[in-house]
Amino acid sequence: MAVRCNSGDAVVVREAGTDAKGRQTARMEYRSEFLHAFLDTERVRTHMPVQLMRGADRFTAERMDFDNVERLLQFDGRVRGVLVPAQATP
Repeated sequence: MAVRCNSGDAVVVREAGTDAKGRQTARMEYRSEFLHAFLDTERVRTHMPVQLMRGADRFTAERMDFDNVERLLQFDGRVRGVLVPAQATP
């Protein structure tokens, strides 16, 4: 997980890869004015508006709590999202 933080411009990125079970994981990028990244427990939280980009999918919310170990993402407040269908393989 990579973290970049400038005043009012926080970004956390988890690059694409494979999980412990061999499944592909998409690149995830979180953007907000404030992100609290707990690297030892693999959690990211914010009480500010946030944008999440997961592959081609896009989500926005007023608040967020993400637990990478448990694979649990919770958005709060006004939430909007765009899910892009995966390409079918012939």
